[in-house]
Amino acid sequence: MHIGTRPVTRDDFNHMVRLCQPEPFRDIPRLKKEWDVLLASDTFMGTVLEDADLPADQRALAMVGTVYLDEEFFEDTMTSSRPYVVRRMVEETIAGRPALLTNEDLAAKNAGNGLVMYVTYLAWIPQGHGTVRAETLRSLLVNAYADQYQGNNVRWIVGETAGTYIRNVALRTGCEVLNEYLDWEAPPELIEQDLRPCLVGANRDRGMTMENYWFHRMFTYMTPRFGFTESQRQVLLHARHGLTDVEIAADLRISPDAVKKRWVGIYERVDSVLPGLLPESPAGSRGAEKRRALMMHLRDRPEELRPYAKRPAVTSAPQAG
Repeated sequence: MHIGTRPVTRDDFNHMVRLCQPEPFRDIPRLKKEWDVLLASDTFMGTVLEDADLPADQRALAMVGTVYLDEEFFEDTMTSSRPYVVRRMVEETIAGRPALLTNEDLAAKNAGNGLVMYVTYLAWIPQGHGTVRAETLRSLLVNAYADQYQGNNVRWIVGETAGTYIRNVALRTGCEVLNEYLDWEAPPELIEQDLRPCLVGANRDRGMTMENYWFHRMFTYMTPRFGFTESQRQVLLHARHGLTDVEIAADLRISPDAVKKRWVGIYERVDSVLPGLLPESPAGSRGAEKRRALMMHLRDRPEELRPYAKRPAVTSAPQAG
């Protein structure tokens, strides 16, 4: 057994379907359509927990994904008599009324009143894996997610549960019921299998008062200081996942030299804002030490890796003497 995590990819749809519990109305083409729309969103983020010792089609043990909701769509969701938020957001997006935020929206919300994070495709093997309990898998999954994706100005975290068991899990974390869709007539099959949906969640004020440190991490936000450009953040995000410059270049479809130039710009910006944070390298060497020092710093300041609408002006670093 060798359990680790990685970001969600477009190839993970079959894993998501396998992990989610069977539904009486499972419609694979519709679910695939929803998955494709979510993955196409600028703001989709996701993490897979897997056992590398298993065959490729059986490795995924748990999965979580999130998107960020348009304010009007969120307000409607809080009072709607119709459940299945993902289905509704996809219908709205296809109809030309985007329910999901773009990176530009995300930048504005990070600099403004904050974001509504919607947790979707939260799935895991309920009985656990080998000697690892299901609760441990969930803990590994959400902590890995926070490590990779915290840093946005989140004011609400919401999601939809299916049935009493998942609802109670959410309530034990400190979430509260936001919408039970009481006016919706649930099909008998859902009631029989205890799969009636319910919207749950917590806002920042509630989350920061609870003994739930995952909520604390996701709701904690500080204004970024470096103001990295989009292209610089792309490099940093890839480096955050452990990719080499060659791998970053291949993924971004640019040359390795272009990646190196972006690193130069990153280091110049850091030196202009926080002189002394990075090791001195008068001859342009010590790149590995610089990268290590910067990534350690950014681990504690994840907001620097997220879009932000107001980029701080760069000032010249103080000159010696």
